[in-house]
Amino acid sequence: MILAENLSYSINDKSLIKDISLVLHPKKINLIIGPNGAGKSTLLKILTGQLQSNTGKVLYDDKSINSFSTNELAQKRALLSQSIELSFAFTVKEIVLMGRYPHFKHSPTKVDFEIVDYCMEMFGIQGFAERNFLSLSGGEKQRVQFARVIAQIISEDKESERLLALDEPLNALDIFYQLDFMDELRSIIKRENIVVVGVLHDLNLVAKYADQIIVLNQGELISIGSPSEVLTVDLIKKVYAVKMNVHVENERIHLLI
Repeated sequence: MILAENLSYSINDKSLIKDISLVLHPKKINLIIGPNGAGKSTLLKILTGQLQSNTGKVLYDDKSINSFSTNELAQKRALLSQSIELSFAFTVKEIVLMGRYPHFKHSPTKVDFEIVDYCMEMFGIQGFAERNFLSLSGGEKQRVQFARVIAQIISEDKESERLLALDEPLNALDIFYQLDFMDELRSIIKRENIVVVGVLHDLNLVAKYADQIIVLNQGELISIGSPSEVLTVDLIKKVYAVKMNVHVENERIHLLI
């Protein structure tokens, strides 16, 4: 369980998030939504230890995030952003292997290579394992990064709780690979003791895949709950200043402008 208590963060007297408390459970997908400037990425960076909140605390399994060494934290959480640029000619397999760096001291083990192969197969990139990463399309590069972060947080210790954070990771993908990634994510958390928390803009993807939705606006927590509890006409109009029709069919929520 990831616990965040009374998180606030400001820069030069400008408050970016204000007194936010959350509980994030393993094997659940928690998605943060809200308009531009709502504080979504700031909250995600605090939850992953990239930023230190001005007030409050973040606990991983009742242990403060600040008590972990850099390497320990890298074994417990991975972050995937919407775009990661590289200027060196690494192969695809070398990029995915980077996810295993926190797990070995001098050289990768047989287990590390097995995990790399497993993650490449999961995202359909094993066919170009030896290709130059820079020669790939934007969507192919992002699938390589998916494999890298999953390789980072897969653990032989199935009881170990880990965090996968996603900061708008689907932007470079067409709809097939967006759905494919989210389906793979669902499959992974059934097998691994992983907490997923991410920022997505597509509310229909959020409605389809989120177990818990966290709604931010102007740095404040507006609502938190299941898709049926959160994605209402009134809340969407309040937060986004647009009117949407909420249609429920076969227990699935569809949002239409």
